[in-house]
Amino acid sequence: MSELRQRPGDQALPAEGQEDVFPLVIEDLKTRLALGTARYGQPLQTFNGRDALRDAYEEALDLTVYLRQALAERDKGVCVHGTMPNSTTTLWHESDTTENQ
Repeated sequence: MSELRQRPGDQALPAEGQEDVFPLVIEDLKTRLALGTARYGQPLQTFNGRDALRDAYEEALDLTVYLRQALAERDKGVCVHGTMPNSTTTLWHESDTTENQ
């Protein structure tokens, strides 16, 4: 296996973190499954009459817009408060630790 090399413009390679992300995603998926089942009476199923690629593409477009919004707000030092469902984690930009000037 080759060694990872940093290219110009890349972020630094990840350092040791604090929490594994996959269990968080699994919990989010369980929450979405429960929500979808409550809303539609069943989990998402194949051959349901929907175009899954179109649905996913449209969701990806929405995601792109939300990501760009978050980047723009972060770059301007604007508070990005919010919580994920069933989470006590609040997201914020480090400039939130000081009063708005």
